[in-house]
Amino acid sequence: ESTVFVEEQLAGLRAVIVFAGIITLIVAAIVSWLVSGRALQPLRRLAETTSEIARTGDLSRRLPPSNAADEVGRLTSSFDGMLDRLQGAQEGLTSALQAQQRFVADASHELRSPLTTIRNNAGFLMGHPDARTQYRTEAIADIAAEAERMAG
Repeated sequence: ESTVFVEEQLAGLRAVIVFAGIITLIVAAIVSWLVSGRALQPLRRLAETTSEIARTGDLSRRLPPSNAADEVGRLTSSFDGMLDRLQGAQEGLTSALQAQQRFVADASHELRSPLTTIRNNAGFLMGHPDARTQYRTEAIADIAAEAERMAG
């Protein structure tokens, strides 16, 4: 009889220990899930923001500020610095492209006038082979002057 009581007590203790172990594992899993979710929240925000920047191409957008002095804070700061440099480079390229377009437009405009003069004088010379020498000489002088101007 005395061993039966001890065995029943041990069986009950085993059941309590197994039940407590299962409850402890479940609680530990839930706490771990909550803590890791909270710890990864800044990385999720970083990933969402970088995806949004990549999708829209808006280099003026910045990552949400992180006051942490950990890897996430350094990553945020580094990424924002990279965005600053990329935005500056993009603005420089845009400015250079606009300057180039203005130059091409100005050069095109400047070339139209001398080319028109040369074309008209050449047309006159071809259309009037019997024109007076004075007019032919003036036309040739105009062509030479406009060609010289274009060369300049």
